[in-house]
Amino acid sequence: MHPRNHISASVALALFVSTGHAEVLSCEGLPLTVSGADAALAEQTCRAAARTLPLIAECGVVLSQPQDIEITEVIPGSSNCMGVYHCGENSIEILSPRGIERLRRDDSAFFAIPAPIYFESVLAHELAHAAYDAVPCPFADCVVTSEYVAYAMQVYSLPPSERGLFEADVAMAETVSRYDISSIGLLMAPDQFARNVWAHFSQREDGCAYVADMMEANFYLDTERPSPDPVSKAHTPM
Repeated sequence: MHPRNHISASVALALFVSTGHAEVLSCEGLPLTVSGADAALAEQTCRAAARTLPLIAECGVVLSQPQDIEITEVIPGSSNCMGVYHCGENSIEILSPRGIERLRRDDSAFFAIPAPIYFESVLAHELAHAAYDAVPCPFADCVVTSEYVAYAMQVYSLPPSERGLFEADVAMAETVSRYDISSIGLLMAPDQFARNVWAHFSQREDGCAYVADMMEANFYLDTERPSPDPVSKAHTPM
């Protein structure tokens, strides 16, 4: 795997437009806008995205469309999600670090990660969903493949010390098959799904090349199954 990329793009943080009680920030040099009541957090989000986008691009995870990011204290209609990508809408909602601290459980896969760094990893997760949204899907949905890419990039984006904290709760030495990564596992045990994804990614000869193949639609982890309700959101659960 590649080492963490510390590229820090020069991001000008002065392009604010007031919309009621929120501010909308255009991240200079990036195809992103960030809105929220906290201007400092919006600036932090732009800086985080400037670090994250070149990093996940190493694995072929590249945005094809500009994205609007809204930072909020509560995600409407969701009681257990840190972030939501609205499929087909180029729109991301993400909890603030304070919102994350209120919501995440002490048995979650990412509990050991400090809230500010976890916040940035959730951003990476949702940006990966946004990138994968452009990949054609031959099935009713490709949620397993999309979540594989998102969780792999979420952990990949962590600094080495925090990645080690995550791995301390993962059986990294136990072989994980692609068949251990399933829609049932995602639905019933999303935290274990995240652990399985990272172990599996780490056990590939080149995990980034594996994800890049997914981004090129060369293969999928999904199979055809009865069509669910229309998928409109890609969530980051606790």
